[in-house]
Amino acid sequence: MRSRWSLYLFLVLLLICCTDKVEKDPSTSRSIDTTQKEVETLFNQGMLYYWGKEYARSVRAFDRSIEIDPSCAICYAARALALSRNFERGNDILTIPLPDDDRERAFVFAVAARLDRRGIQLDTLREIRSDYPDDPDLASLFAEALMDREGKPYWQRGGEPREHTEEALSILQTTLSAYPNHTGANRLYIELMTVSENPALALAPAERLVASLSGEVAYLQTLPATTFIRLGRYQDAVNLSSKTNGLFEDHDTNEESTRQQVAWYALAMQGKKKDAKRAAQRSVSQVPYERIDSDVTLERNVPTYLFYLVQFQDWEEVLRQPTPPRNLIYTNAMHHFSRGIALLKKGDVAGARQEQKQLQALLKEPLLKNIPSRDWYPHDVAQVANLYLQGEIAASLDDAKMMQEKFQKAINLEDKLPLREPPHWFSSVRLAYAKHLNCLGESEKAEELLLEDLKRHPMNGPALYNLMESLMMQGNVFSAQEVERHYKKAWSEAEISLEEGCPEILTEEEEK
Repeated sequence: MRSRWSLYLFLVLLLICCTDKVEKDPSTSRSIDTTQKEVETLFNQGMLYYWGKEYARSVRAFDRSIEIDPSCAICYAARALALSRNFERGNDILTIPLPDDDRERAFVFAVAARLDRRGIQLDTLREIRSDYPDDPDLASLFAEALMDREGKPYWQRGGEPREHTEEALSILQTTLSAYPNHTGANRLYIELMTVSENPALALAPAERLVASLSGEVAYLQTLPATTFIRLGRYQDAVNLSSKTNGLFEDHDTNEESTRQQVAWYALAMQGKKKDAKRAAQRSVSQVPYERIDSDVTLERNVPTYLFYLVQFQDWEEVLRQPTPPRNLIYTNAMHHFSRGIALLKKGDVAGARQEQKQLQALLKEPLLKNIPSRDWYPHDVAQVANLYLQGEIAASLDDAKMMQEKFQKAINLEDKLPLREPPHWFSSVRLAYAKHLNCLGESEKAEELLLEDLKRHPMNGPALYNLMESLMMQGNVFSAQEVERHYKKAWSEAEISLEEGCPEILTEEEEK
């Protein structure tokens, strides 16, 4: 018995004395050349914040690590990298004494190549990556540099990668196969693949982020929700969004606005009216209006409540909405669109036409046409809205030829918008067009449109319901019953009926 206890004590002591020598998982933490454990912890915390786009918190973590160990060269380099994402420059990192460790020296050189005043030095980064192919941080920094050089959108509309996208994707795939839990590689891969023609490839990294990362890094906890939406997992997106409540309190309010934008869309796709309303209102209330004049892209989320009202067909409330300030050109365009649809649904074609003319006039505004962004396309979205409204007006007047022409043009333009979640245009044109085709008895053409809509927006209740209608009209009862099963699951908690019926066609006298 005594010898057994002696062996047990020996093993415990061996475990204790060797704990610090256990190699860390480079997926989640990096060993750095410092005698202070706290410095290494702060460095890895700073990198986590960096990959989570929380650059101010990242800088603070690196500042603290430098304060404790002023000789930590890699900490200075990482700090400069984080500062650069906020468009600030720290001390020239080339003046930092190079570390003795080869890998840390490579990290410093990689950051120098990222921050070169002549622009990102991709060849240098490629060479460093080649010298250290098993370093996930260096690989992810190179992939991020490629994505930054490419800029959004990363894919051509047909699904082909743009110039630097393919190389970035290859690097990330290789990295994740060896280091599946690396924060940066997972984040970048999700950003690339969620907006591709194969979004299912982003699911495993998205689920890894949800399962393994600290909930205090807000962006990393909300990013997977965009993947879930793209794959038709709307409630999963809502659940994830609710878990991040309060995480954005110390952040830019526009981030909270965007989080609520994701939530409202996922809720709307399930017909959950009350919760969608709260999320839409919250999204609008969190827009930093005072900064829109200096950064017009912040206007993107302002019309969210109007979109909610149209989606849930609250026409009286649409017409009660005040006219937006004149400087919000995009919001004014969406205001005229929503009013035009509401007036049309209430039988006022003349009023709808007037709203459409005002919307069309706004398309000529330079402020709407010249937005400096590769991730927001307000002029194109407003054009989609204009054609959509024209199609609805033509349908109400029984002008099938004009209706089909306008809706098809709107679909063509909507298809040219880069993929994102939630989508740039909130209300599928294919769905609206298919409803009218069903009413005209063109159920086969409607079926084709609805199948394509479900490919783009899987498991959405309205498309499933109208597809069921199309199949029943064709006498395809078995397929209709199968679609009905999916529809009932998708719309099981909805607070709105989809049984609209066909619109009344106005007589010539009523039109006048």
